[in-house]
Parts: sequence; structure tokens; C-alpha cells
Amino acid sequence: MTPEIATPSRWTDQPAYLRWCQRPLGRAFVHSVRRRLAPWLGAARGRVVDIGCGPALNYLDLIPAACEVVAVDCSASMALWARRRMEEIRPAGRVLVGSIEQLPLQSGCADLVLCMNCLEFVADRARALRELHRVSAPGASAVLGVMNRAGFWETSRRWRRPLSRAPYYRGRFLSVEELTEAAAQAGWRALASEHAVGFPPLPLPSPGCYEWLERRLPPRRGGVALLLAQRPD
Repeated sequence: MTPEIATPSRWTDQPAYLRWCQRPLGRAFVHSVRRRLAPWLGAARGRVVDIGCGPALNYLDLIPAACEVVAVDCSASMALWARRRMEEIRPAGRVLVGSIEQLPLQSGCADLVLCMNCLEFVADRARALRELHRVSAPGASAVLGVMNRAGFWETSRRWRRPLSRAPYYRGRFLSVEELTEAAAQAGWRALASEHAVGFPPLPLPSPGCYEWLERRLPPRRGGVALLLAQRPD
């Protein structure tokens, strides 16, 4: 049976998501991912496109100030929140509304594409990865992140899924190997991979508690699988 996939209209509860990002678990999640992405995004040049940006733009400040930044989200209301955030961190940046499966961008326009926690929730992942390839210039980089099918968070999600119809519980998570293979089929060459969020989704009192767990638990069980890839020349 094909899993139910979230549609754009179900991803419009920005205040709830932003509140989650301010809780200890949400802050620890973002902080862990940022630590892994910092060297990849810090090396960016030219135009960077954040696809499936969401309302918080949690990673764009890691991109060098000299880069041009464009963010895209499928939800107009998400994009509205993203524009407010963009004005704070990248006043010259642009935010567009568009689907990852049919991006409102010219072919070959991006020097780096960033796509975090989006590919596991689209109806046609192969088409989405081909679109990322289309809008990327030869030699461009892709920084991809998905919820890890081999991680602690997937174990928790399986138990809770029957009790919730939230989009998070309807996605199709991938291991880093599955993400690498899917990207390769769309024309991307893997350069490096990482795992982040190496702790289970437990309600702990402070981000420091999550950092303590992350230092002691197996990295491959991390909640997020990350891939750095390149479009060949």
C-alpha cells in the first residue's frame, strides 16, 4: 500500500512549529543539524537555493554573506513567515512559493541547493530530486537532509503513528544509504554523509541533556541522515 503523503495545505501550522523550535527538544534538534551543516554551507559560493525552507530558515545564517540566497516553499503561508525571517537574517534574500516537484526556477541557476526534511514528505521523490538537479549548475553542490529510517526517531514514530494524523507521521523516512542511492539515480554524485540528532525524541529539561546523550549513543541511530552531493560537470 502506498503511504499517505502530506499535501501543502496540511503544512500551515507555523506557530506550532516555531513553538516546537523554541522547546528544549526543538532547540537541540536544530543545534545538532547546524553543527553538521556548518562546514558544508560555509563553503558555499554564488547562488544558494533553500528548497522546502519552512518558516524558520534555521540554517541560512550558516551561508557566507557574499552568497545570493533564494528560499522556496510549497505553502504560501509558510513563505509569508519565511519572508519575515528572511528580512531579519538576509535582507537581500528572496522567498518564492513553489512545489519541489515543479520549482519556479530557471535551469542551472543554483550553485548550491539545500533541501532539509522535505524529500521524505513528497509524493514523487524521484521527480523532486530530478528538479533539484535541473535547477543546479554543472559542478553545483546539494546538501540534503531527511529523517533517518534507521534512527531513534523512526522507532518512536512507528509507535505513535496510529495515534496521530500529523504530516510528520505520514512521511517516508530514508536511511543515509537509501538517500545516497535515490540521489545517484537523479544524477548526483555523493561526496560525504553524516548523521545528526543522535538522541531519541524525549522530553528532557534542557538542550544540554540531549548533547550528553548524543555523545554516548551510536551516530547511525541519529534522527537525521545528511548527504553532501555534487552535480557532475
